[in-house]
Amino acid sequence: MELHSQSCSHMDDEIYVVAQQLQELQEYLDSRKGKCRADDNEDYLQAFDQELRAHLRSLEDNKLASSIAVAVHSDSQVIATITREEAQASDDRRLAIRINERNDDSNSSTTDCAVEQLQAATEPQSSDDECIAGPSMTYRERQALELEKSAATETRCCVCYESFFAHKMKQLDCNHNYCDDCLKDLFLRATKDSTLFPPRCCRMPIHLEAVQEHMSQTEMSDFKSAEIEFSTTDRTYCSNTSCGRFILPQNITAGRAECPHCNLNTCAMCKKAFHIDDLPKDGNGASVAGLSSTWGANAALSFATSAVFNGRRANALLGTREDYSPERQKL
Repeated sequence: MELHSQSCSHMDDEIYVVAQQLQELQEYLDSRKGKCRADDNEDYLQAFDQELRAHLRSLEDNKLASSIAVAVHSDSQVIATITREEAQASDDRRLAIRINERNDDSNSSTTDCAVEQLQAATEPQSSDDECIAGPSMTYRERQALELEKSAATETRCCVCYESFFAHKMKQLDCNHNYCDDCLKDLFLRATKDSTLFPPRCCRMPIHLEAVQEHMSQTEMSDFKSAEIEFSTTDRTYCSNTSCGRFILPQNITAGRAECPHCNLNTCAMCKKAFHIDDLPKDGNGASVAGLSSTWGANAALSFATSAVFNGRRANALLGTREDYSPERQKL
């Protein structure tokens, strides 16, 4: 706002200067009328006058556009709040009409006859004007017609099968319609389940902008953290069993992964508690160290020392020197 005030002040000064120049030029042109012979200078002055007027209009238009932009930016939250309140009031009215309609249906059988007799006694006979405009409608019929019109403008969510107005629905690239709550729930579930990430429908990813306005700051932070976690190939989790959180790649230095939540260091190679030695003293590390001392070979620290069976077949390369022919063995 302060920058806008400075810009407006500078623009006002420029408008004032141009207006003064235009006024002085006009006074000079008026003073020359009928007192001297027209020459080339007269044409130059007229062209300068038109240029000043065009520049003045441009400055005034820029000032107006800037003022409108600032007003829209400053009042956007208020406009959004009013729009949501109006939409909520419309939904509440529609729900109240439906509840009232259900209550009226239970008593309609006993009252419809009396109402029709009363209307027949009070309503005038049909005329030519009535034939042209159509018969009058009762309150119940008008409400039913309004409900039909509102239902025609609603869209059904493909997840919960509830109908909502257009401002509460999002149509994805695959033409499926999601309500705001179901779409937000999909993103929150994808934050905790890597198989659902990234959120998608019909195998087409859903853009974050579709639900961003309905997510809190905490939910947005969790989603972005999950995006980094699930896109990382070699993930490192805290070795503290009571923590176990994902450690961001920027928190890993020289194989030492520092957990920002519990401040415990984890080895980025073996995924266990951090150790100064090249290999851990337990588990696969001890086995590799024993083999290296028996065969007189050095352990390759950049290679895995274990494999986790996940139901798929894996290839193992055997051989320690380049002049050996590596064999492929199915595990």
